[in-house]
Amino acid sequence: MKVDKIIEYIEDFIANKLNKKSDIESLEFHLYVIKSILKESKVGGTEENIAKIHEALHYIEGIKIQTKPSFFSDGKLTTMEELLLSHGEVLLPEHDKSFLPLTVLHYNPAPLPEKHHKIFGTIHASLRFYFKEHLQYERDESNLKSNKFPKAAWSFSYLPEEDEEEILNQPIGKWQNLLMMLSDTPKKAYVDFTRDTSILGMVGKTENDVDRLLDYLIFLSDYKEEEKAMLMGWLQNNGGQENNRFIDLLLMSGEYTHGVLTDNCYSQCLLMDWCIENGKIVFNCDVISYTVQINGELKANDKGSLIVIEPEEMKTRSTPILRFQAKIQLELTEDNLLVKPTMVNLNVTSFTNDLFLPEKKPTVTSTL
Repeated sequence: MKVDKIIEYIEDFIANKLNKKSDIESLEFHLYVIKSILKESKVGGTEENIAKIHEALHYIEGIKIQTKPSFFSDGKLTTMEELLLSHGEVLLPEHDKSFLPLTVLHYNPAPLPEKHHKIFGTIHASLRFYFKEHLQYERDESNLKSNKFPKAAWSFSYLPEEDEEEILNQPIGKWQNLLMMLSDTPKKAYVDFTRDTSILGMVGKTENDVDRLLDYLIFLSDYKEEEKAMLMGWLQNNGGQENNRFIDLLLMSGEYTHGVLTDNCYSQCLLMDWCIENGKIVFNCDVISYTVQINGELKANDKGSLIVIEPEEMKTRSTPILRFQAKIQLELTEDNLLVKPTMVNLNVTSFTNDLFLPEKKPTVTSTL
């Protein structure tokens, strides 16, 4: 198994390289905790619980470090993630570690000297190497960096109506109603959960992988126990890419074309991730539209203007037209009978003046 090599590395370090007279006690403590998490990831045969891999990465990144004072600066208390980042390591996104690791520690170990970055950096890098196929957050980061965004024409942030906590208009209401009805296909979302719709930044390769990631996600949430079973069923069936379909409905309603029906023809998902925020299950998505159809004509962005293109050109376009960034939070209806996805944050950026701000302007930030 992949984790066996890392466990052997930790055991060898403890047995042969750890100096119990001079090394700080918390070094051995942290190594034993990580070893324990990795042992728990072994679930029989050749299978590993990848939720435990997330936990191990999360734990390592949060280890407290005391840096040395220098001529130019005082020593400071920081975390391992700062050292890992300075050495070129890719870290879990902040939204995927906004909670304490599942391992509950009743002992608060002393900060480690920064020299011990080497041992934990090696373990962190090994976990990333052996489980790379599961780390969707690394691919998401790479996709984001590969995009060159032109100057925005305008940016529009939707706000809830007064005394409301969710963003709701006709297209978003339709999207919400469709998702509240549980899909007839059991575990329909698993197709997406094994592709690029991530859970805490990770994707599964098998149904068991997805089950364990969903179990971990729901365990970390603060919903009531009777609500968690409903949420599990909803995520299994409805937790896939359908959650970004509000984009299609907004375009079809003519939200940015003065009522003219628009189709989203070619787009890229930079982020589709389920995570925990303030105890709630939240879906973050970031989608770019490169080609749209307006009045039957395919259009793409050419230096800030929409031009007509041929169908064969559709997937060759790399200049964004629109960018949608949304945060969706799972709630339950007042009677606790249905799971209700609620839009709590939505920002739309246009890279062309040929599209228009929605008629209602709750919050507008002009970049012209």
